[in-house]
Amino acid sequence: MLLGVMTANASTLKRKCSRENLSLLCLKDTFDEQKQHKNTLDESQDGCCCGEEEEDEATVDEKYWGSALIEGWKDMGIELPGDLKNNNVKTLTLAFCKAWPGKEGNPQELFINFAKKKGQFKQFNYGYSDEPVIFESSTKAFNDDNSGDVIFDNTNGWTRIECLNGQVLESALWTRSDGHKLLIISLAYEDSEVNTHLYVAYDYNPKTRTLTPDVTIQKSLTQIKGLTCQLPKNGKDVGLRNYGEGNLRFYYLRWNGYGFSKPEKTTESAYYIP
Repeated sequence: MLLGVMTANASTLKRKCSRENLSLLCLKDTFDEQKQHKNTLDESQDGCCCGEEEEDEATVDEKYWGSALIEGWKDMGIELPGDLKNNNVKTLTLAFCKAWPGKEGNPQELFINFAKKKGQFKQFNYGYSDEPVIFESSTKAFNDDNSGDVIFDNTNGWTRIECLNGQVLESALWTRSDGHKLLIISLAYEDSEVNTHLYVAYDYNPKTRTLTPDVTIQKSLTQIKGLTCQLPKNGKDVGLRNYGEGNLRFYYLRWNGYGFSKPEKTTESAYYIP
């Protein structure tokens, strides 16, 4: 996925999280702003973009995900422990959750509790909850009646953490052509009155065991105003779409081995994210 050019102009400053054996890399300088693709679609004129509306959206995002994460993730890398045994989607997503635990009752807390074996998690058959568990399946699904669901598939590279309050964390992992990996995380909450989505992206270097914020990828996910990003479970391409009635829009971000192509418009009947 398209990492683009990201630079940190000074040496990083490490601060240890001894409780989780995790280090946060505080990048001294913010990443250089990237030139947008000249063909990037800008559909912001579809609705009002007044300052009051944008302020309201920002307030809602902060309410659910916290200002620390929203304002700080771009400047903070995550270094995984030296005794790391694997770098699958479960491990890397958990590292993000530990670095940015957020507010009480959110998906990050749920995933951390699951990893610590806190709660009464029971395995179930994902997609066929009334059927017996297929232990040979690469998709592992667990439920705690008091907190929610934890679902992950290390083989296909995706997770879904869903709280009883409706907050959802989804992540997907791609292997890049240079041997690094790309991790994208989506945080979402929707009801009849609220629609909030937050997307973050990281480049993972297996040699240094470090997740570095990938601002270029994050911008590609949010370049068309009003669209929701859909991460794949069994494919490589990312989907962008809106919901509701009227002017429905559908796009693909095609995977090219390292990043994504510019948005490719498609029809509702042809749109499919496996």
